[in-house]
Amino acid sequence: MKWHILAPTFDPKRIVWEEGTLLKDRYYRKVWLFEDFVVKGFRKKILQRDPARKEALLGMKLKGASPEVLAYGQEECWRYVVTKRIKGPDLKKFLRERYFLLSSKEKKIFWGNFVLFLEKIIKRGIFQPDFHLENILLEQGSFRFYLLDLHRAYHIIYNEKYLTRQLAYLLPPLLEVLSWWEIGRLTALLVKVFPFLKRRSFRREIKKRAYTLMRKHFSKREKVLKRDQASYPDNFPSPQVVFENTKFTKNSRVTKTGFFPPESPKFWIKAYRRQGLTKFGRKGRLEKSFWGAYCLQNRGIATILPLAYWREKGFQAPWEGFIVYPYLSEVKTDWRIQWLERPLEEKETLLKKLIRFIWEMHERGILHGDTKITNFALGKDKLIIFDLDAVCFLKNLPSKGKRLKDLATLASSLIWFEPEREEIICQKIFNFYAFLAGDLCEKDYLRFKRLVGKRFRKRLAKMRNA
Repeated sequence: MKWHILAPTFDPKRIVWEEGTLLKDRYYRKVWLFEDFVVKGFRKKILQRDPARKEALLGMKLKGASPEVLAYGQEECWRYVVTKRIKGPDLKKFLRERYFLLSSKEKKIFWGNFVLFLEKIIKRGIFQPDFHLENILLEQGSFRFYLLDLHRAYHIIYNEKYLTRQLAYLLPPLLEVLSWWEIGRLTALLVKVFPFLKRRSFRREIKKRAYTLMRKHFSKREKVLKRDQASYPDNFPSPQVVFENTKFTKNSRVTKTGFFPPESPKFWIKAYRRQGLTKFGRKGRLEKSFWGAYCLQNRGIATILPLAYWREKGFQAPWEGFIVYPYLSEVKTDWRIQWLERPLEEKETLLKKLIRFIWEMHERGILHGDTKITNFALGKDKLIIFDLDAVCFLKNLPSKGKRLKDLATLASSLIWFEPEREEIICQKIFNFYAFLAGDLCEKDYLRFKRLVGKRFRKRLAKMRNA
């Protein structure tokens, strides 16, 4: 092994491989954790730059914002970089577990230090395409930040375009653990260092690029999502017993929904009637709804995760099968009472939460297809959406027309409770969504109103024919 010592205090003889903890073991990459240092090994590929040497050079350039580089080593086809071990949580863990315990003063110091950390990275011209919260460490007992995993990073001269791209990589992971209020707090501090952020168009471009990256990432993960038939629990009663003893509370043209067992509910059961080509074995709403919940979770949207599903094998039975969900009492919410009894101020707060929820789905490449108020459940501190029979997942941002259809479904369901407030409800829903989306105009409002009217009339005709 040939070593290049980059820190005089480090002695390569301290590396006793048997004493280290092998954190990552892949064909091209290995990581060992020792008491005071970390060793990363890279298998050198033909015609590829040496990633260990690259990480060592960028780490030295980022001195103070990245773990100190101690040594660089070569052995046959392997290259090694040794860095000081930073003892402390990664940023994601800290924000999830400890951030809420900080006082307002400590939060101000925390974000102030984070802005200085970002400023160092930008001013030193390091672009990190692997910029997520688990690649940022906090030193134990302090608000000092360190950037990890620099083998994919590279040196650039920053301009507005690159700044947009770098901040766009960071926004999606921050949104997983922070509220928009906290994002706003961080943005206000960033403006002092990066004046570009004063422009709303610039902030919107960051958000647009961030969600584009997010949708691509989600779609890649969903390609490997396991789609085998869900195992029916062995300790669960037979499908026939479940179906016969479920207390159904909703009976529509294509589904029946209820709970089991009726005396002390533990599960929601959603049964599907056979219809159309599904009678000849084509997978229909059953699988779409079941796997849709897991895809929704993958994209960071709160829903009820099903436990299992059962499909009728024969084609003679009128029922395709059913899905088993955990029993949640909030699903039984009587939204008419919930909505009408709320003070006007609370209605407006809830309405904004609903619109933001739908906007978030759209930005993450999701079209629900049936966003009426009764398909939402209100938990302690968040909204949950269910009934995923018509859900659709996209790699790109849904078209304006499809987004307006989701929005119109919510509007018509609320107008059904308060027809006298139709214009007010339509204006508030459209205006707030337009504020978030930034690509709607007056012509789109007229289109939205037509969609709302169409849905309202359709429901009215259905009630008259019932």
